[in-house]
Amino acid sequence: MLQAPLSYGICSRFARRRLPACSDSEDAGIRFTDTITYGKQAIQRHMIEAPDSPAVSVALLWKEQIVWQEAFGLASVTDKEPATVHTRFNIGSVSKVFAGLTGVILRDQGVLDLDAPVATPGHTLAAGERPTGIRRISAWA
Repeated sequence: MLQAPLSYGICSRFARRRLPACSDSEDAGIRFTDTITYGKQAIQRHMIEAPDSPAVSVALLWKEQIVWQEAFGLASVTDKEPATVHTRFNIGSVSKVFAGLTGVILRDQGVLDLDAPVATPGHTLAAGERPTGIRRISAWA
């Protein structure tokens, strides 16, 4: 599934939306300059327009290298403590994306069958009960 470099996906999505695209430079600082500038401006604009948004932290990785990481806003509104790149956030339902992507990558590698029955050891299916696979479980989210 992830045959093209991650940066290709990022750049092509930006290009389709007429957002700053990436250059062909192998230097990450040059390659993503416009993208990072756009990202900073968009986040700063949102933080001004939606002052009830306490904080956001972003990271852009390319070829296993952190190209950009920055935090915006307050980690604690009460204490007026600024967010940093080390601030821990509750990511909530976003973790489902990571689990789903992992499942699809393992499927593409032939390691995982998304439709194979998932069962508790010793559990027998009741009459008329269908075996449940990972694909069906992931649709419940």
